[in-house]
Amino acid sequence: MKIIGIEHIGIASDDLAKANKFWKVVLGIKNTHTEDIDTQGVITDIYDTGNGKIEILLSKYPNSAIAKFIRKKGRGIHHLCLSVENIDEAINELKEKYSGSKSALVLNEVNNSYCLELKSTLNEFVEDLLPSELRTSELRTLATIAIKKKILQSDLIILRGSGAYEHIRELINKKFVIKRKQKDGRSYWLSLSEKFFQTFAVSNEYLSQIGGNKK
Repeated sequence: MKIIGIEHIGIASDDLAKANKFWKVVLGIKNTHTEDIDTQGVITDIYDTGNGKIEILLSKYPNSAIAKFIRKKGRGIHHLCLSVENIDEAINELKEKYSGSKSALVLNEVNNSYCLELKSTLNEFVEDLLPSELRTSELRTLATIAIKKKILQSDLIILRGSGAYEHIRELINKKFVIKRKQKDGRSYWLSLSEKFFQTFAVSNEYLSQIGGNKK
């Protein structure tokens, strides 16, 4: 499979006008045209960089794929599309590569397109390991705790704002964070649980290397 380059990057957005100010006004990239793709429930603003395109994706309906993506992960990169020399050869090569019994992935055809997915027989083994239930805001709060390794709740609120109270509650309920009363004070210590280390496959040593702060 010969990859020629990036055909486009799809970015989920909830405001095309704001996106236009950044891509067209700030960066000076030409907005070539807009497409209304009703079958996918999306309106797409296309910006041509001259070496690949940027596609800003706005949901038309509350249950579209883009709407669900934004609710779950927030605005940001939704997909990356690569340009290949021969699409049929590329598909056949991927089919052959992932057809073996030792592969955890399989290339499935869905609505005249192809999707690389986890084999359905393995779903039950990974469900408990995936942090898919965490929202982007909760992940950012969790990342702040992870970098510090151990942090006072009061200090975390200063860093992340009052909305972090809800994040902390959710992270504790989902067993990613442990909360303990401060001995000499009125706040609480927040630290990482065993589930965090199992889910994200990181060690205390690694966290120390990226700026961990033991207290």
